Amino acid sequence: METRSFCIKDILKMTDEYLNKKGISNSRLEAEVLLGNVTGMSRVELYVNFDRPVADEEKSAYRKAISKRVNGEPLQHIVGLQPFRHINLKVKPEVFIPRPETELVVERILEISRQLSGRLKIIDIGTGSGAIALSLAYEILDSYIYAVDISETALDLARENALNLGLLGKVFFIKSDLFENIDKEVVSQVDIIVANPPYIPTNLIENLQIEVKDFEPKEALDGGKDGLGFYRRIIRDSSEYLKSGGFLVFEIGDGQSERIIKLLKDNNCFEKIQLSKDYAGKERIISAVYRNQQL
Repeated sequence: METRSFCIKDILKMTDEYLNKKGISNSRLEAEVLLGNVTGMSRVELYVNFDRPVADEEKSAYRKAISKRVNGEPLQHIVGLQPFRHINLKVKPEVFIPRPETELVVERILEISRQLSGRLKIIDIGTGSGAIALSLAYEILDSYIYAVDISETALDLARENALNLGLLGKVFFIKSDLFENIDKEVVSQVDIIVANPPYIPTNLIENLQIEVKDFEPKEALDGGKDGLGFYRRIIRDSSEYLKSGGFLVFEIGDGQSERIIKLLKDNNCFEKIQLSKDYAGKERIISAVYRNQQL
C-alpha cells in the first residue's frame, strides 16, 4: 500500500480487494479484524470512525499483518484471539485454533445437561485452548470440569483463558495422555466425557490447506493411519470413568460416522447413539449413552 494518507474507509476497501484477489474468503471481515487489532478498535468503532486517518505506524503494522495473512498464517494467530460462543479465547501457534463447528459440540452437551440433575461432572479430553471446557463452565452454572491435555503448553494457555474468564474455580486441569493420568479413585461417576480428538489420517495431513498443515500443531491433527486411533482408546477406557447413564460425546471428521458408530456398538456398553450435523450439513457430532453391564 502507498504511504500517503488514507482514512479507515479507504484502507478497508483496498484491503478487501487485495485479500479477495489472494483467495482469502471473508476478505472484508478479515480486513476489519486485522485493522481493528492494529488500531485497538472494535469493528463497530471502525465504522463510526470511517473518516479517521490511519497513522503511519498503524499502516506499517497493518501491512505486516496483511503480509502474514496472505502467506497463510491464520488470522487468529495474527490477532492472538478467537471468539468462541460467549467467550473470547487467547490462542497461540503451538495450540490448535478452536473451530466454529466445535461450538455445536457445546450445544449438544447443553441439550444433554438439561436431561441430567445435580452438579454435573464433565471430562474434556484434549482441551487445547480450553474452548469446550471453558464454554461449559461458563454456561452450565452447576458444573465441575476436568480439562485434560497431553501438552503442557496447551494446559498453560487453557489456564490463562480460565483466569481471564474468572473460571479457575470450576475447571481442574490434568496433564495426561487421554485417561492415563486421571485417577479413577478421584474422578469417577462422570456425567459426560467429551472429546474433539485429532482425526485426520496421517497420509492426508499434507493435503490440508496451508493455514492448517503449515501453522497448526501436527499432534492436534494426526489421528493415526485411519484417523480413528484416539476414538478407539477413548471408547475403550471411558467406561472406567462414566456413570451408568452418562454420555460420551465426540466431534468427528467428515465420512467417519459409520466407523465410529460401529466402534461404539462393538464395545457393547453404549446405546442411544445419536448423530448431529454441522452448519454445512456434514455429520459432525456423535453422542452415546453408557450402560454399565454389571449393574
